[in-house]
Amino acid sequence: MLKDEIEKNKEKMKEKGKWARFKYFWYYHWVHAVLILVVLFCVITYIRHFIEASKEPYIYVAMANSALLTEEETDLVTDFAIARGADLKVNPAQLDVTYQMSQTRNSSLDVSYSQKMSAYLEKGRIDVLIAPEWILDSCATQAYLADLESLLPEDLYNSCKGRLIYFTYEEDGDVPIGIYVGDLPKIKDFYGDEEKPYLAVGYSALHQDTAVEFLRYLLED
Repeated sequence: MLKDEIEKNKEKMKEKGKWARFKYFWYYHWVHAVLILVVLFCVITYIRHFIEASKEPYIYVAMANSALLTEEETDLVTDFAIARGADLKVNPAQLDVTYQMSQTRNSSLDVSYSQKMSAYLEKGRIDVLIAPEWILDSCATQAYLADLESLLPEDLYNSCKGRLIYFTYEEDGDVPIGIYVGDLPKIKDFYGDEEKPYLAVGYSALHQDTAVEFLRYLLED
């Protein structure tokens, strides 16, 4: 009997218009339709994220302890890449502001962000690190930061001499590891008075030349 009833309903639906058939379908199957749409949305989002993540970045800038909550709050890194003629569809410019750490590192989040930063610096993923001096000192103890005197062109290094901070190594002595950028127009709004930001370049950074160009860009104003 049930089978016959179903067949009768099918025949009736054939006689009705498209809108009536759609309403009939939606009435009985809307839950399944919504579930399918949600799954499709998740799959498409994952695929897009995977594709974007697999692209070689033009530059990766990490900002630690900034006032920014999300990367969408500033176009700093994107504007730099565009100004230097980068094709962002092929090589996206990446800014990461998730690093929020306290100097005491008492919480699990502090430890997690610290471990992430160490791993990214070691692998060369972080090209530019903008952070308070104590974070740079911590990174320097693990030899994660470049010697700016060796890295920067002579003219750029000389123009930054009054901004430098140093880390003392047992064998190499005082090595410049950071440049104060807290007063630069492109950076000053992202940090409070208590967090004095310095710019460093990763020792193993994959895009050190681009990092140098980023420093030039910050100093242009």
